[in-house]
Amino acid sequence: MIHFAHTVADLLARGHDLVLATICAHSGSTPRDAGARMAVLRDGSIHGTVGGGVVEAAAVRAALSLFAAAPGATRFLDMDLTGEQAASTSMICGGRLRLFLERLDAGCPPGPGQPPGPGKVPGTGEASGPDSAAGPGATTSSGPGVASDAAHAWVALDAVLSAGRGAALLTVLESDANAAAPRAARHGLALLAGPNVGSAPNVAPGPDEGTALADGTAPDEGIGSIADHAAIQWFPAHDDADGQVGSGPFRPGAALCAALARALPRAASGGAPALEETGGAPLLLASPFPAAPVLYLFGAGHVSQATAAVAAGVGFSVVVLDDRAEFANRERFPHATRVQVLQSLDTALAELGDGAPGAPAGPAGDDAYLAILTRGHLHDKTVLAQALRTPARYVGMIGSRKKRDAIYDALRAEGYTEADIARCRCPIGLTIGAQTPEEIAVSIVAELIAARAGALR
Repeated sequence: MIHFAHTVADLLARGHDLVLATICAHSGSTPRDAGARMAVLRDGSIHGTVGGGVVEAAAVRAALSLFAAAPGATRFLDMDLTGEQAASTSMICGGRLRLFLERLDAGCPPGPGQPPGPGKVPGTGEASGPDSAAGPGATTSSGPGVASDAAHAWVALDAVLSAGRGAALLTVLESDANAAAPRAARHGLALLAGPNVGSAPNVAPGPDEGTALADGTAPDEGIGSIADHAAIQWFPAHDDADGQVGSGPFRPGAALCAALARALPRAASGGAPALEETGGAPLLLASPFPAAPVLYLFGAGHVSQATAAVAAGVGFSVVVLDDRAEFANRERFPHATRVQVLQSLDTALAELGDGAPGAPAGPAGDDAYLAILTRGHLHDKTVLAQALRTPARYVGMIGSRKKRDAIYDALRAEGYTEADIARCRCPIGLTIGAQTPEEIAVSIVAELIAARAGALR
């Protein structure tokens, strides 16, 4: 989701309108769960997926129709995959899902040499290049040179996620008796609680971080947590949607406050969007974007190099640590969030933090994943002894069973209990007959995915 949020923010910041399709509810067996998202551009190219097949095709058709509507237009699309609709396409999912589609207008035209990034053209599997995505009529804007509130909200979200924090993106809906669907009147951003989250962070990206808006402005600062409705950052921040001079700051009314009180805890705890209604009409959609789980790779050898690339591709924020600068460097680890040269592996855990994006200040927390892949069993044992003193969610160590047993015996002699030692997964990775560093990386990341999903046995 972090890569997707960055893509949407980047497209909007460069002036490209899009329709966002989100699965906001599902039941039974469906191609994707609630929270899956897809962005549709004016030329029909897509970023992300809501499951492919008939669901995705219907979502793209509905999204393209929204470009003919007014900015902020929305639509709900219900898909029944249990009966004739599923049978006619040979789908055997057997569930139901509800899609929320929202037109997001950038509000500023693309600058010279700024075509949309490559997306997937439905039905072809091919990437859409600059010719298809930025051709005549491919993108238009809703405003002359000023970034829209939607663009500001998504760029601010991207900055929060890039800083290793999680947030809920809020869409406030206004219903009109004369309209077929509600209009997205405003957006909000609230931080999700967690060990990597501050109460009121500065979320503006530095000169080399995040996405900058095409009109030169930076994301708003001072975003509050979900526990403080008054501190939520709203886009627009004014009480009226037009942001007229002299209008006061926006303050949610009683109905919206009640909806926020219900939706935000559900979104934060369940990880799926929470839709709230009032008087039978949709009022608020709270879409959670959790912080990326942090994977610490101790050792910067060939296996770590391959593991960093695979782990980053499936949503981990990767921090690489080694005491050798010739191995621990950005050239070898372009996919890592941070590469740190340690003073010594003897103090590896104590040296964590120091402002690392996505990393807590100090020892690894209970949401951390630790993979010990150093250059020798003495170093592995040193780092493992430190790792077992943390509440990390996952601890794994590379090595043979013979090496593992020798290290475990040494730790027992130092007072580590069987319960301590049982936390370590060694040999690290699922058993798939892996031989090369790339194959071993696949087995390690497969085990990490299982741990993240709570499916590790």
